[in-house]
Amino acid sequence: MDQNSPVDTKELFLDALELEAGQRRAFVDERTDGRPDQRKRVYDLLAAHAGTEPLFARIESGALLPEQRAEELRPGSRVGPYTIGSVLGTGGFGTVYLATQTEPVERRVALKVLRPGLRSDATRARFIAESQVLARMEHPGIAQVFDAGTAPGGEPYFVMEYVPGEPLTTFCDRTRLDLEGRFQLFESVCQAVAHAHQRGVVHRDLKPSNVLVFEVDGEPRAKVIDFGVAKAFEGPLAERAVQSVAGELMGTPAFMSPEQVGGELDLDTRADVYALGALLYEVLCGA
Repeated sequence: MDQNSPVDTKELFLDALELEAGQRRAFVDERTDGRPDQRKRVYDLLAAHAGTEPLFARIESGALLPEQRAEELRPGSRVGPYTIGSVLGTGGFGTVYLATQTEPVERRVALKVLRPGLRSDATRARFIAESQVLARMEHPGIAQVFDAGTAPGGEPYFVMEYVPGEPLTTFCDRTRLDLEGRFQLFESVCQAVAHAHQRGVVHRDLKPSNVLVFEVDGEPRAKVIDFGVAKAFEGPLAERAVQSVAGELMGTPAFMSPEQVGGELDLDTRADVYALGALLYEVLCGA
């Protein structure tokens, strides 16, 4: 069997996860001796699993390493009309804060800002593309974009609807939602993803933590979030889209289609359909 095939790469990634973090690099280097392309893919899988930007992409883009990055925003900092609160999450490109808008209305929002130090043209363009992609969406199942601008440190940011929910699988298990309820909730997720596809966008990172569920008058509602690695495949945004590099990993390994794991460039809506299938499996089976 071809050692550079996506299946073997994924198995190597899973084997590496069984080791302590400090032992993984040496293990991967030894098992991929003479196959630098496969080594890069495994490194990127491990980076994605850890929730960081792929190692090679970070170094080759000229972005600063974590220990060299400028200080993140602190609670109480002001970014335009927004007051920064706690950190909601951190990804490869941006940090999402719970913030309070004070004018012209008062409300809680989610403010996502490019992580200090990640100033390469490609990284900045990909971050801005996310806000543009989200701005195209007009669906109750997708978090809405309110505003965008530049933080005091020069990093771009955009402001989204704050979704006070929990991951889809966590909600289903905590509330002991019955089978019919899980199917109904999942159907609403499919409708939101279908809306994105109709707007010419592939999400590319559908997983439980990117589908948040909350209750309205006792009824569960789901919203799809985090279009950070989304890809526009038609319309004006597709023409200005940041081009992926062959073999570059975008997404979360456990929910990726084989062609996405392999780093293929011509992904289409079927990649999201595969991820939805993996998501449904976990919703129904708990594993």
